[in-house]
Amino acid sequence: MSPEDMLIASCINSCRKRFFRLKNLCDIAEIINKYSDLEWETVVTKSKEYHCNNIIYTALLVTRMTLGCEFPERVLNDLTVTSVKSLIILYIIHNLNQHISLSSLYPFSLENPLERKFNLSLVLPYATYSWRQVLCKIIPKIRQLFCKIL
Repeated sequence: MSPEDMLIASCINSCRKRFFRLKNLCDIAEIINKYSDLEWETVVTKSKEYHCNNIIYTALLVTRMTLGCEFPERVLNDLTVTSVKSLIILYIIHNLNQHISLSSLYPFSLENPLERKFNLSLVLPYATYSWRQVLCKIIPKIRQLFCKIL
């Protein structure tokens, strides 16, 4: 697997873990640091081809803000995330960084493990999806909820 493919896979895996799992962020940072000759144009091209450029953008941004990982600034611009989506992602990341703690990332209530807590870390992956992807994820859950009610 090429370093570019490893980086894309690590970024996608980071999205699966809501972007703030330290192990995933360290994986991303280590790939970037180890492969100084990383072909960023290939990363950008493949991420657009795979329709995961928003995920890559967010994972790189979170890694930079959390671990101080350095990569060319042009990469974030080349990923062509819309300005609205970029603002939403930045808002969520900024607010999570302000109030981050292990308990804030835990999605369940400590008093009642069956009760889910709502926090911005749950929303961040959805902010990276296209509207079509969000609807495909939400509609089955809504349908399931209505089936339980009826």
